Amino acid sequence: MLDEWVFGSVSVVSMVFSSFYHAALLDCYNDESATFRLPGQTGDNQLECLGDWTPLMFANGQSDFNLPYASYMSGFGSVSAGEFWLGNQALYYITAQRVYNLRIDLWDSDGNYRYAEFKHVSVLDSIAGFQIEFEEFLGGTAGDGGLQSGATFYARDVDNLGGCGAELGGGWWYGDQPLEECRKTKLTGNATSLQPGLGIYWGTDDDWSANSTRSLIQVAMKLRPDVNASAGRSAQCYLHIQWVVSAQGNI
Repeated sequence: MLDEWVFGSVSVVSMVFSSFYHAALLDCYNDESATFRLPGQTGDNQLECLGDWTPLMFANGQSDFNLPYASYMSGFGSVSAGEFWLGNQALYYITAQRVYNLRIDLWDSDGNYRYAEFKHVSVLDSIAGFQIEFEEFLGGTAGDGGLQSGATFYARDVDNLGGCGAELGGGWWYGDQPLEECRKTKLTGNATSLQPGLGIYWGTDDDWSANSTRSLIQVAMKLRPDVNASAGRSAQCYLHIQWVVSAQGNI
């Protein structure tokens, strides 16, 4: 189960955002005790590293992720509490530093565990609707869940034409999918909901999709750099970050 995995075999280390611009690349893999603040922010954001993994999301199914777009943009919750979203703005800046792979860990109520991995994942900025992009599905026992590269992020109050955010609740990369497709995969649902389509689903397998009568109960999404990837993209993106920070007068 997630709690055993988080607090047993992996040490949880606190990391505080205090100053984004730094000579080194900043994430949990690079420095588990690094401190930085995202451009445009005046306060520090607490982040708990899981070893050398940078957590994107945790859900133990007990809390309601049906929050507005602004909450997903800024982030909410904590890893320790088991309900956490890093924040789309933070995802944009962090994934622009270098090339990352994404791992998604999933548990159901019977204790079954599956996972999925995606290669070279990044999240674009707010102008691009925080689109998620990845090179390919690397593999895993959970399948790709139907996650689409290039999908735009939506929530209940900033929705796609299919009405996925308003109907299903919880922010997710719904993209331009119709409602029936959005129902198949959404990790920001409520595991305790008895309403069809409002739980936590990963749609590759009918047992774990909205076609099932039950929801997944625990989810972990996390990022780690692909240390074997070409440095070309990293250098280019890091120069872009430096320009963004400088333009906002935070250097």
